[in-house]
Amino acid sequence: MAFAALVALLAPGLAGAQGRGCQLSGSYRQFKGKVDRVGANNLVIDSGKGAKLEFAKGAAVKVMGEKTGWNLLRKQDWVLVSWSMADEPRIAYEVCVIPAAAPGP
Repeated sequence: MAFAALVALLAPGLAGAQGRGCQLSGSYRQFKGKVDRVGANNLVIDSGKGAKLEFAKGAAVKVMGEKTGWNLLRKQDWVLVSWSMADEPRIAYEVCVIPAAAPGP
């Protein structure tokens, strides 16, 4: 049952981000939440539903939406991170910064 809950957290609605200035690749999983911690080479996202995931900065990470650079990301930013389940550790390939008041899944 815990696995099912985690899977639900890891697959938020992609369509909502597409309409917010983000053209995300459909070939990755997405994880939505608030930035809990951001560093030069990693970030931690809190889903607000009990899951916190850490992502390493991908070599060619694309940051889009409300902000357009990794160095502009701040704690409390709402983001949608694209990543591959095959990677260990998790790697952020795309980060879409969405407005805090944006409705959606």
